Amino acid sequence: MRTRIKFLLKVIKRIPMRTSLRNLVSWEGAQENGSEPGYTITIACMRSITNVVIANVQLLSRIDAANCKELVLVFDCEKEDLDPEVLEVLNGIDLPMDLVVQFYSSKQKRVAQAINWGWVFAWMSWSLAIGRCKTSHLILHDLDALALDPDFFEVIYQRALETGKDFHAIRTYSGSGVGKEHGLGTTFELVLKPDAIRTKFKPLEAFNTLKIVDGKIIDFDTLLWIQFQLKNTSVEAVDESQLVHPSQLICHYTDFLAGRGSMTDKQHSLMLMPYFSYLGGSADDIERLTTEMKNSEGDTVRLWGSDLPIHHLKEEHWAWMEKQIRRVEQTLFEGTRPIIEAYLEHFITRAGDKRTVGVEEDGVKLG
Repeated sequence: MRTRIKFLLKVIKRIPMRTSLRNLVSWEGAQENGSEPGYTITIACMRSITNVVIANVQLLSRIDAANCKELVLVFDCEKEDLDPEVLEVLNGIDLPMDLVVQFYSSKQKRVAQAINWGWVFAWMSWSLAIGRCKTSHLILHDLDALALDPDFFEVIYQRALETGKDFHAIRTYSGSGVGKEHGLGTTFELVLKPDAIRTKFKPLEAFNTLKIVDGKIIDFDTLLWIQFQLKNTSVEAVDESQLVHPSQLICHYTDFLAGRGSMTDKQHSLMLMPYFSYLGGSADDIERLTTEMKNSEGDTVRLWGSDLPIHHLKEEHWAWMEKQIRRVEQTLFEGTRPIIEAYLEHFITRAGDKRTVGVEEDGVKLG
């Protein structure tokens, strides 16, 4: 009885949000897009961090895309909201697939910004991409994930083809009541069949959904409720070195900007964001933070107009963040550039004897 009451209270709390999202996206007629062999890559893009978008797309210019037909960037704004120079830069990147840039409608933008929750933006952008996808498979590529292995997308696409499943993931989802026994896949780098979804479900069913399963409350994350119903998901892990993906970086970024809760209860990776922006062409944050951290070892740093707590981050996490940056530097530039080396000095100090850089991995010495 207590579980039922708790469940109903949670559902009631979400009714206004779900009501506002209903009918914002439609998949009616999407089946007419067909199922052209191959795959589409989509990224849910944020107008506030366009340099991260540029950095990610630049990495995609290096990939083997023999079976990739389109890269679809879905921005969380209307076209007139985006700086034309950003589109110019994106269109100037030499990609091995066609580039499509899609935007929210005025109503979609208004509702998403009013709620201002990362999961709403992700659901909206992915739902739009699912609706317009013309290929048999769609890959949900996270904005904060950098593919270091040129073969990465071809490999997971081929694995998805071999399994024949509606969903193919690189990691099993666990959390919010969902256990590994449910066999569901995380959304990052998820390969899915759009037709399997849009012919049987409505977009809102892909949004976060509360259910009681076997007497327990489960908060199904984006697309998990659909996965749970179809029971047609395969999971096969990839090598860690193929991808740099700081967990929940975009979610933590959105929460921090919105002033939602204290960041001191999160082992966030927001100190990676200035590096991602630098890859995309903006040196402002990384230069300023390098100077700030050199002159002070305080509890916070000034980022995006607010004080970001960093004193609580574990030594192991500082070591891990340094390692991710050096992996990208090694892949793209065969070593760490001076401006990045200077930025990492503070990471090294905070990591102390927990540093793992310098240890050889796969024959490559990082650092």
